[in-house]
Amino acid sequence: MTLSDTHSLNDDGLKDLHRRLQILHDQPTQHWFVVVIPKGYGIKKFKDNPVKKQQEQFRFFTMELELDAGMCPFLS
Repeated sequence: MTLSDTHSLNDDGLKDLHRRLQILHDQPTQHWFVVVIPKGYGIKKFKDNPVKKQQEQFRFFTMELELDAGMCPFLS
């Protein structure tokens, strides 16, 4: 869990994640990288937008999750 409204993409971490996911498949696949945030909280942006190679390996999404009041005390 992180509380920052901006995030950077760790190139080595994404490479390692992609490598580990590829081990599970016999052919190249594209995986989804989903940032889940409380609805209405927002995320400004990734500090380093995905480069072309990362975009070939992952599709990047932000998903807002509606939570009941009190489930995210760190946002109050």
